[in-house]
Amino acid sequence: MGVLVGTTQGLFALDDPAHPVLHGPVTAVARDGAVALVDGRRVMRRAGTDWLQVHLLAPRPRGHCVVPVGDAVWVGTAEAHVVAVHDGSATVLDGFERAPERSRWTTPWGGPPDVRTMAADDERVYVNVHVGGITATDDDGATWQPLIDIDFDVHQVATGPDGMVVAACGAGGLARSRDRGHTWEQLTDGLHATYCRAVALAGDTVFLTASDGPFTEAGALYRLGAGDRFEPCAGGLPRWFQSNLDTGVLAAGAHTVVLADPDGSVWVSTDLGTTWEQAAKDLPSPTAVAIT
Repeated sequence: MGVLVGTTQGLFALDDPAHPVLHGPVTAVARDGAVALVDGRRVMRRAGTDWLQVHLLAPRPRGHCVVPVGDAVWVGTAEAHVVAVHDGSATVLDGFERAPERSRWTTPWGGPPDVRTMAADDERVYVNVHVGGITATDDDGATWQPLIDIDFDVHQVATGPDGMVVAACGAGGLARSRDRGHTWEQLTDGLHATYCRAVALAGDTVFLTASDGPFTEAGALYRLGAGDRFEPCAGGLPRWFQSNLDTGVLAAGAHTVVLADPDGSVWVSTDLGTTWEQAAKDLPSPTAVAIT
């Protein structure tokens, strides 16, 4: 098991000691750590211990997130576009430009919407537009369908086993689907507040960050437990953080969970969030984490 931490000053491998493996501001890292986006433009693939640039995107619009889709890498950008990078070339997905309800996408401040996060399973690719809910494709981007009410204000979408899809929502905690987004349930029991920005799945175990709003001084990490009730993660992890635990800084896989907090500390649990150790501190401002 390896951990990668993207920061404003590079991508760090969490060996002993932590050391940079890529330089420059890291915008996003794919869930499995195989792809990274640097400075919103450089699409990088991991090849063993090396990183290779596979494409340099145009300066505008800026890329925000990445997801491997087959042999390609999809990049979600500002102004709500999806670019497919394959064999060194990049193509804007025209089908996404015609996605249903696109005319309703907006932002709270009135600017153009952005693609905030993306996720994929073996049947679908899910794109989270801020603010535009989640829209999905199962035909390689030719056609799209909206899956959730825009008013949920989704901040991150993630996929799990057996068709599970989860979303961290700014308006109402966790949204969970067990049928690839056809139906949803909203879960908030146990949360101290329901403004959520990051979500990750270790199998079917859900981890979620929550706070009382965009400018909080009370952020926290929760695990969804028995009876679909959220329990605060403890066992060595700080109960409260002084700001939001943001989209991208939480990752999970098998029994391992990784959280990077705004002060540059990285916390790791190897027992599904029961106990935690501080694996690094004083890193530059974290932007993304991945488990390899």
